[in-house]
Amino acid sequence: MKIGQTVEWLKDNLSPLKSPHTDLVIAWLTCGGTLLKDNSYIDTIEQTQNGPKRTVTWCIDGDVKALFGDNEMDFREFKSKWNDAEWCKKNNDHPIAHHRLSRDNTVQIRDWLKQQKPAALIRRGNRTAIIPADCPEAQKNKILANL
Repeated sequence: MKIGQTVEWLKDNLSPLKSPHTDLVIAWLTCGGTLLKDNSYIDTIEQTQNGPKRTVTWCIDGDVKALFGDNEMDFREFKSKWNDAEWCKKNNDHPIAHHRLSRDNTVQIRDWLKQQKPAALIRRGNRTAIIPADCPEAQKNKILANL
């Protein structure tokens, strides 16, 4: 950090792999923003009277701007647009909206995938059967009988 440098902070108590701040930082970096050169990420666990308290802090270099064509955007404006779902809908051709939609779709698909169970694949000769994980026993036996 240099004297006079602008620093933007993102701080919460969530695991960085679950925090929406991590997605925002990734989008910021993808669009040309940067973190501080030193101490850009701080993850601490403090023992308190109420138990452990985690604090995750991202330190953004506020002097760097993202460039979108001829338009420069500082981190505060970027963050504001990223967090504004209505703005993203109205400006769906803007890179911020693309990154936000990609993140939203990734979260949705990962949540869906966590609920999925693999099916059993059974081969007998040149015949193949796929039996869903939650298939009732009677249906499973019927499928196997047709192999």
